Amino acid sequence: MIAKQILVIDDQPLIRDLLGRFLQADGYRVITAVDGREGLAKARALLPDLILLDVDIPVLNGFEVCAALKDEPATAPMPVVFISARLSIHDRGRMAAAGAAGFLAKPFSLAQLRGVVGSLLGLAASAQP
Repeated sequence: MIAKQILVIDDQPLIRDLLGRFLQADGYRVITAVDGREGLAKARALLPDLILLDVDIPVLNGFEVCAALKDEPATAPMPVVFISARLSIHDRGRMAAAGAAGFLAKPFSLAQLRGVVGSLLGLAASAQP
């Protein structure tokens, strides 16, 4: 069985490292990117099963990255989960408008991360022919 691939796009090395460790320990293959442009390029090239995306990242912000992914047929089906401390009603509306499948509020627990990732990858897997 091939491990599900998760792309983590966050400019904070500690967040990328922690997410990578947690997800790899659960058997996922993790790819990381430090800014919006790199994240968009990796998403297009590698077509991950799930993207964890910070809002406040350099070059292209998370809203721009998510909207660009949802505008392209090859990347539109990928579930995108925002990971951010910015979760006002306005920000959540922007996340939904950009096409996000969900969000995790920083700081989040390992159980919350597992719950969101597991449910979205389960849904994505069952939706495939």
